[in-house]
Amino acid sequence: MGLVLFLGTVNTINQAARHSLINSLVPRAELMNAIALNSSMANLAKIIGPSLGGVLISVIGVAGCLFVNALSFLAIIATLLIMEIPTVKIKTEEEAPFWREVVEGFRFLRGERRVFSIILLCYGVALVGTPYTRFLPVFATDVLHAGPSTFGLLLAAPGVGAVIAGLAIASLGRLRRRTHFVAMSVFAFSLSLILFSFSRSLPLSMFFLILVGGSNIAIRAVANGVVQMEIPPHLLGRMLSLFFMDKGLWSFGTLLIGSMAHAIGTPRAIAISGTLCAGFASVLLYQQRQPRENLAAENLTKGI
Repeated sequence: MGLVLFLGTVNTINQAARHSLINSLVPRAELMNAIALNSSMANLAKIIGPSLGGVLISVIGVAGCLFVNALSFLAIIATLLIMEIPTVKIKTEEEAPFWREVVEGFRFLRGERRVFSIILLCYGVALVGTPYTRFLPVFATDVLHAGPSTFGLLLAAPGVGAVIAGLAIASLGRLRRRTHFVAMSVFAFSLSLILFSFSRSLPLSMFFLILVGGSNIAIRAVANGVVQMEIPPHLLGRMLSLFFMDKGLWSFGTLLIGSMAHAIGTPRAIAISGTLCAGFASVLLYQQRQPRENLAAENLTKGI
């Protein structure tokens, strides 16, 4: 348990640093495309990795597979050593204590209404939407009345959708109205998740899960791009750390959805999860609409 806790902590630090590195290496105009491409490749690895892992486990066992996985990180370290990373000079005052820097990050985030709303939306989706993956074994056995092979197909389907969506976003030019795009992606995620909860056919279930995976990666890639493009460099690491905290909510969401599933059944619980995600997206759109309506009212008053 201690090793797993340590691994989770290190992965969080690594993820924030890695995405900050993308911001340093990629021109600002192409940042959204780079983030989407990175997400697409990560999900492609999630499809290929389990297949390769299954072969390795049959040959060298679980412990041997984990050992090979650990050794593979030497290649990543070697790649980092030969990379030419540009030096970013940031004018800052004398280094402040840790907690003061954390408070500074929270204060800045409160003042950035759009970024704050997007991060909160991602938290909501992570809490009640993304944990659906933990319940795929139940759908494979109790809903579709199948075995491990069907579970494997259900697990791979969102990854396929994520790869396709990531490549599609990476191929786009400049994406306008990014906040609106995030909200629409959440609606697509919600609808696909609800339809999946009602499906009793394996092909349909896989199709809806492909849509779920594609819309989910669209949410995260574009939201990540908004955070990276609108945050000053000296606060970027702190903001990305806050952004990636949503993954920690998956476990709490699993407990919440599990409690609902125990009372009303897993399909209905997942349907409610999708409905809640749609509600969160509606709140975001409403918040973004209010300033525009107020501005239009002020202009109309001045015109009169």
